[in-house]
Amino acid sequence: MSLTQDMEEKTVWAGKYKGISFEIQRFTRFDKACWTFYLFILIDSLPEDIRERFWLDPKESNLSFIHYDYYSEPLMSNLDWHSGMTRYSKVTGFDGEKQCVKIGCDYQHIWDEGREYTEEFVAAEAKACIDSLYERIPSIKIWCSRCGKYVDALIQYGKGEMCAACLKKREEEKS
Repeated sequence: MSLTQDMEEKTVWAGKYKGISFEIQRFTRFDKACWTFYLFILIDSLPEDIRERFWLDPKESNLSFIHYDYYSEPLMSNLDWHSGMTRYSKVTGFDGEKQCVKIGCDYQHIWDEGREYTEEFVAAEAKACIDSLYERIPSIKIWCSRCGKYVDALIQYGKGEMCAACLKKREEEKS
């Protein structure tokens, strides 16, 4: 018996668009390709007056998992999702870590039956969802991974990105 006999394969693509990290997943269930996409929202990147609208309190549930009423929060649920938002989880933010939520949607609805999707199609929809986030919250800040500060924009530098202050510091160090 193979050790992977009861396992399913999952392919994950990860990217960043307008400073928002996103992830696309393709997996097989009942011999059918299934798709999802998720956005990773750093709570500190949001304006202070709306942060609590993304960091939700858990609700009572008699199930064995924590439940959140994410569908009741229009700042998240009214984004340009594929057939609505179907996922909310707190990824980090415990024991002093910066808070981050993972929100997303899936392509396993009755109206998706018989449709074929590609990673390019799902990526385009994930980016449209991020665009809709910026339409609702244009003052989102972007985290600079070099200095750890939240800024208005990052600058492409080689294969990476950095804020203007980090780029200036790097140029000064070179000269």
